[in-house]
Amino acid sequence: VAAANTAEADVRAAEAQITSLEVQLGEEGDANLRLRQARNALEKARLDLARTEVRAFEAGQVTNLQLLPGDYVQAGQPVMALVSDTLDIVADFREKSLRHVRLGDEAKVILDALPGHIFEGRVTALDAGVREGQIGADGQLADIPTSDRWVRDAQRLRLHVALDAPLAAMPPSGARASVQLLPGEHPLAHPFAWLQVHLISWLHYVY
Repeated sequence: VAAANTAEADVRAAEAQITSLEVQLGEEGDANLRLRQARNALEKARLDLARTEVRAFEAGQVTNLQLLPGDYVQAGQPVMALVSDTLDIVADFREKSLRHVRLGDEAKVILDALPGHIFEGRVTALDAGVREGQIGADGQLADIPTSDRWVRDAQRLRLHVALDAPLAAMPPSGARASVQLLPGEHPLAHPFAWLQVHLISWLHYVY
């Protein structure tokens, strides 16, 4: 009887071991857990390998490169600057000056590097807002800026201008320009704007 009980216990232990091995083995086919884990590890290794080759999203010139062969960098650490080959002219105007400005309005652009030259352009985008006056979601009390000025400084908003014709040579990134807007069709606006933009272009020769 004792031998029979021992044999039955061994059978139950063997059956439990078989069940454990079946659980570790998992389901058959593509539903197998270990198979999915191995595939995920393989995909991650392929992704890491693809990320070892860095490609720019657009054409341009690499500048301020200080890397040497054998250098190590952390993921997400900037190590170089890429200056795009596309021109983006950004201009800041007082918000009251942009009441009648719409996308596609005519603009005159004077580059500081090319005095005396006036380039035709169009307004392509107007930013939706600025950071000034935003409340940080940090759980702290609002920090209200104080000013003792009778008339506070006007808020400035940003817009983008694209030239109608490409430049013969791309100016360096960060180059400055003056932008004259010509919104609407007011009979006096365009003559005064023409006079102002030409005056500014002439002043760039000496200033």
